[in-house]
Amino acid sequence: MSTANTTAQKKVLVISPIATHPANAGNRIRIFQMLEIIRRLGYAVHFAYLPQNTQEDKGVTAMRRYWKDRFHTAVNAKCRGKIPAIRKVGAQVRKLDDWYDHAFDGFLTGLSTSLRPDVVLVEYALYSKVFEFFGRRTLKVIDTHDILANRRQRLESYGIKYPDPVPSLSLEEEKQALNRADAIIAIQDHERDYFSRLTDKKVLTVGHYVEQVHPSFRRGNRDVLLFVGSRSRIGKHNIEFFLERIFPLIRKRLPRARLLIAGRICELMKNNTVACGKLGYVENLKKIFQTSGVFINADIFATGLSIKTITALGYACPVVTTSMGARGLEDGINDAFWVADNPVLFAEKVIELLTNSSAACRLSARAFKYIREYNRRVVQGVSDLFAEKAV
Repeated sequence: MSTANTTAQKKVLVISPIATHPANAGNRIRIFQMLEIIRRLGYAVHFAYLPQNTQEDKGVTAMRRYWKDRFHTAVNAKCRGKIPAIRKVGAQVRKLDDWYDHAFDGFLTGLSTSLRPDVVLVEYALYSKVFEFFGRRTLKVIDTHDILANRRQRLESYGIKYPDPVPSLSLEEEKQALNRADAIIAIQDHERDYFSRLTDKKVLTVGHYVEQVHPSFRRGNRDVLLFVGSRSRIGKHNIEFFLERIFPLIRKRLPRARLLIAGRICELMKNNTVACGKLGYVENLKKIFQTSGVFINADIFATGLSIKTITALGYACPVVTTSMGARGLEDGINDAFWVADNPVLFAEKVIELLTNSSAACRLSARAFKYIREYNRRVVQGVSDLFAEKAV
């Protein structure tokens, strides 16, 4: 592969069915931060958006404003009517390439010809078919986000059902998708190990980069707990567990304790939750993190890296979570944050942080130190990825 271009001239085309704007979900934030790291490393980043439906006009406007002439989308007057909502195939059952819509064929052929990218990075293994539009001289990378094999069955085992198709593949389909790439990004180490067993392609861990706030700026309210989540049935399932099994134990000891819930998760919550304030989508989370005493994440089921937990640590907020809520961050357990899987113990740890300012300050400082090193590893991982093969 040619290495005549300088790094600044090399083009990275990121193809995604998920928008980068507005930043109202963990996967959107993950993709945006990944692109920003690649850009800071000196590459010319182009973002190609393959919408799953035609209802995101506001997002398209915001993305055009941000990415300018490096934003590309199939949403235009000619093809708007050709892009349907994701089709349902059977009862939640879909084959790998059913997730890709051939309405995008011409659009991708044109991008391949006009941009001639050095690297194509695809968000999610579900869309690995797009690699067919790019030649062998292009480095092909999948950002997996999560393990998709048997995902629907895993969700249903916890009583979580979706009315629409759930991104889920068979083991053989996940292997097929990975083998279409030259390199695979795993978001945490245990997923890297899993993907490495499925393919002989290079697999690297690149976690989720988060902005940091120094702990000296914290002024947490001892009465306030915080939870932030996107519109997700998994998130609803988990926060309801906290409200039913843990929050009453905290309120029994600390009657003034309140829980603030931020994010689009509020759209799925009931209106009569006791001692809770539903803030809805909050564009700038800094203030509510700085003025909250403890961030809670009582996940009893989830997949992928815990974006909620790592975001809270980035704001140097004291965190109490479960082992499930610490997935991908195991090296920080009981140092950068506290973990408890028993409802009684979880409540006790929250109460300790709300009533012991010294303990809360120590945990906040450790969170800051942990994320500083974590972010360093994330940036190094992206740098190592592009160094794997001359582009």
